[in-house]
Amino acid sequence: MLDCELVILGADGRLSFDALQQHLVTSPTKARAKAAELPASYAAFDLLAVSGVDLRTQRWTVRRQRLEQLSMGWGPYPN
Repeated sequence: MLDCELVILGADGRLSFDALQQHLVTSPTKARAKAAELPASYAAFDLLAVSGVDLRTQRWTVRRQRLEQLSMGWGPYPN
């Protein structure tokens, strides 16, 4: 179980909540157009559980190290 969120970088390189809200559209066609125009990224920043084991009692540094090991093979999802 990951603690994560979707993020979109604005033109200035900073996270843009405004751009993320633009993805909340009502029709699938509009959603696909927004996704092509403003692609979102998945940002995982904490590992809370793995294989049914609750990790929340472990130090954040330990959870972070496990998250980094787990995510080593992650990459962009092909379109």
